[in-house]
Amino acid sequence: MEQQEEKEVFNKVVEYIKTLPDGTQLSMRDALEHFGIDSLELPSALNYCVLDEICAAVERNTDIILDFSAHDDLVEGLPLAMDFYVYHKRLQKAQIISDLLCYGPCPEPDDPVEQRLTISSTGRIWFTERTFGPLGDTRYPIGRRIQMSIGKERAAAILSKLADYSESAMMFMDYWTDIGSWHLMLTGTDGSKKEMSCSMNGDVFVGDVYLNDFIRARIPIEGLAVFGGGNNNEEDDDEDSDMEC
Repeated sequence: MEQQEEKEVFNKVVEYIKTLPDGTQLSMRDALEHFGIDSLELPSALNYCVLDEICAAVERNTDIILDFSAHDDLVEGLPLAMDFYVYHKRLQKAQIISDLLCYGPCPEPDDPVEQRLTISSTGRIWFTERTFGPLGDTRYPIGRRIQMSIGKERAAAILSKLADYSESAMMFMDYWTDIGSWHLMLTGTDGSKKEMSCSMNGDVFVGDVYLNDFIRARIPIEGLAVFGGGNNNEEDDDEDSDMEC
């Protein structure tokens, strides 16, 4: 392709990606073929240049994150064939407060009683866990405090699923009175706020995606409570396989 033709194609691909629904999975080869361009006819050295140019154009000109994180640490020879997810930026951040107190035996001093998890669209994660502490002391001392970055791509995947959940969840959710509860606070890109609460029964799905597993696979914090409930995978955790949308 000539330079001017190449620029026009790149602009068309960017505009095409902007029209795709949130969470769409495709490869750059698919996007090029949408305009009748066979990426297999391109010199192999150009594959990386084309991918980098289009990804850079998407980042410059849109609020979209292209999530290639399923390919992290893999050696692959056909970059235009690598699949990715399209995430439109819908939330600035989300915070999940997990209340772990419930009816039953009195907790031990080191037992966690609350977790606060904040996920920013920048990829930053803030996590605080409070423990029961000495009997009779209701201040609940901090047992763990963690800050980390998981990258914009993984954060976008989580925030997209949380936005979907907030739009699809029933207005009146079942509360279980013998366990703790979670509280979800979402901040939109326009600064709008939305809050939801329910019991820590772990029954939180978007379609067939179990959000506890989805979030735990992307945030490497041991013992992350999120919405309660255990691991819902039949097999052991495998982050690459869990990257399905």
